[in-house]
Amino acid sequence: THLMPEDSVGLRRLARQMGLPDGRNLWEQWRSVARHVKRLQQRVFYSPLLEAVSRLSGDELKLSTEAAADRLRALGFNDPDAALRHIAALTTGLNRTAEIQRQLMPAMLGWFSNGPNPDLGLLSFRKLSDDMGATSWYMRALRDEGWMAERLARILSTSRYITDLLRRDPAVAQLLASDEIASPRSREDLNDSMSRIVERHSGSPEAAINAVRLLRLRELFRIAAGDVLGAMDLATVGRGLSDLTGASVDAALRIAMDGEPARVPIGVVAMGSWGSASMGYASDGDALFVVGDDCEDDDVAWAAKTVARMRFLLSGPGPEPSLGIDADLRPDGRSGPMIRRLGSYLSYYQRWSDTWESQALLRASFGAGDRELVEKLLAGIAFRRYPADGISPSQVAQIRQLKGRMERERTRRGLVSQNLKLGPGGLSDVEWTIQLLQLQHAGQIAALQVSNPQEALEAARQAELISDADAKALSMAWEMASQLRNKSMLVRGRASDLLPSDIRETASVATLLGYEQARASELLNTWAKAARHASQVVGWVFWGVER
Repeated sequence: THLMPEDSVGLRRLARQMGLPDGRNLWEQWRSVARHVKRLQQRVFYSPLLEAVSRLSGDELKLSTEAAADRLRALGFNDPDAALRHIAALTTGLNRTAEIQRQLMPAMLGWFSNGPNPDLGLLSFRKLSDDMGATSWYMRALRDEGWMAERLARILSTSRYITDLLRRDPAVAQLLASDEIASPRSREDLNDSMSRIVERHSGSPEAAINAVRLLRLRELFRIAAGDVLGAMDLATVGRGLSDLTGASVDAALRIAMDGEPARVPIGVVAMGSWGSASMGYASDGDALFVVGDDCEDDDVAWAAKTVARMRFLLSGPGPEPSLGIDADLRPDGRSGPMIRRLGSYLSYYQRWSDTWESQALLRASFGAGDRELVEKLLAGIAFRRYPADGISPSQVAQIRQLKGRMERERTRRGLVSQNLKLGPGGLSDVEWTIQLLQLQHAGQIAALQVSNPQEALEAARQAELISDADAKALSMAWEMASQLRNKSMLVRGRASDLLPSDIRETASVATLLGYEQARASELLNTWAKAARHASQVVGWVFWGVER
């Protein structure tokens, strides 16, 4: 093996063979030699690249431009000429910033070369340094806090999404100099920070929403950086993004009231991935809006105006990626009123709602605003979310018919197998299967009365509604599809439900998921296998196909 043993017994045995007193002594000597070799590598391999772009006479030049370009190609740069220009721009000069960059550059080039896209990393580093080079803490942190420079290099050579956040507010990079990226902030902490911002800017709604959205940008960076660096898992990312959405909506509602006291309480029901605490970087916030039954018509009109302004404040141009709040799942869809009284909701779901609406309500939970109103609504429609006797065969047929129509529609779109949401074994297949089990059995099994798909699937497995093997297949496909969507968004910086087709983007996504760059094709094979197995389970459990 080429790996050093990590256990004390293995180290002690190897130390004796090498004539050393103990395993600890061996480990310390090995690490010391490794550090020395690393410094030599930087001096011999990377430092000549700086000489190639420095202003030296012909006699002094140690490495020609052509040789430097060849060396950069060996490091994985596709455009070595551009890379040399960036290195020259960063390291040329007699000021303190250029001197620190000359010290950093050998190590940075090595870290960039370890990433999937060294060209992107170096270009982004130059842009960030142009913006922040005159900031004292930035250069000091890069020089003195070694982990910040390495973290920054890894992020810049991997994620266009985070690079865009840094472009919008370079100062958020200071989070990399601490352990603050290990976990997202709690909903309570976010609410407290945003409330103080709203109070501080109470006389200026524009300044207040800009400050709130700057804080949201900072928290998006924290979550995305923690994701790229492997400090946060999928569930943590989903919960963090969902909490951030809820806190942002709370703050925007207060700002939309123009500093006046609320005429009536407004409750916001989180739906979809927001309601199930499983949001991704490209997710909108699906929502329902409710007011109390004692509201007069002008109060309802005021609440609708406040909600409309809240949505505009979060979705308009701003310092961070906009947050859309989608109300299309409300009764009567887009043709229905934006906000209803509590009694109106209860009456609608009692008399007129369709089976698909019961399915959508399974992921409903408190989102923002008045918690008591939301909890009253959820309690009042529990009969629709969790039917006491399950759903009838005709309702099962309706769900399957609707799903079949979606299947035919997605077939016409093409690239079905590449679609992480609508493809066979994708997110839609898995979630519809879980929701069918919930509608059939949650009225009798309280553990199924949860909004998160993974939690509901585990409850179904424990209730023996689905076998361990089938549950594992569905869980694996759902988690992998969710991870692929998130990681693709981080890499590409744009939303898409399709697997990346570009070789370098695929390698970047694979790297974020723990694969070696040279084995990126294994990721696609693993996904194809997981989707195929999940699709078989969907056929048995959802469609009722015999095994």
